[in-house]
Amino acid sequence: MTVLEPPPQVAPKSLPDHATVTAPRIVNGLTVRPRKQINAWYYGLLLLPDFAALLVVVGLGMHRMLRYLDAKRKKEG
Repeated sequence: MTVLEPPPQVAPKSLPDHATVTAPRIVNGLTVRPRKQINAWYYGLLLLPDFAALLVVVGLGMHRMLRYLDAKRKKEG
């Protein structure tokens, strides 16, 4: 009768950080994948045109308001 020996212990290969993030986990018998990490710069790039347009609108509104107040002051005095 042959004796079954346990397999030799082999050190696990090191995985890059992004590979461990996408590995599924089992929680209460359900396979769960962690959320993807989202770079905040992507949202910044998406919102930049809107933010720039908002600054232009605020600047134009302020300019018109100052012109209106200046004309009103000149008319009174």
